[in-house]
Amino acid sequence: MTLICSGTPRVGNQVYADQALVAAGGAALRIVLNRDPVPRLPPHGSDKRGFWHIRSLVCLEADGSPTPLSTINGNAFTVHSEHESTKFHARSAYKTALDALVAAATKNPKVLSAAWGQAPFLAAGDAEARSVEGLI
Repeated sequence: MTLICSGTPRVGNQVYADQALVAAGGAALRIVLNRDPVPRLPPHGSDKRGFWHIRSLVCLEADGSPTPLSTINGNAFTVHSEHESTKFHARSAYKTALDALVAAATKNPKVLSAAWGQAPFLAAGDAEARSVEGLI
């Protein structure tokens, strides 16, 4: 089984997230646009149980470039229906970013490891998790 999702909200606590990754045999990947508000919902500390993501992440800018680890942030932000960030949850925005990432990876297969190190998906997920740890 392989799990690949994009733009998903947090759906369970840390135990759930860890068990989902184990159930997928480690073959799980979340794809997120850095400015998409939906993956930041519900707010991490909004419930005593906490809400977590699986820690295997590709976080991209709108142009398909990897978001720098130092700026990956899972903290919630206020979003209104007309807020500029809502356009980043659109399927077309994800397609544009992923097409650009594929084009970059075709030229340089190590584009993600160059940005995030030898375990890029876990490094990005850990950066996101560090930004919300302690908020419960």
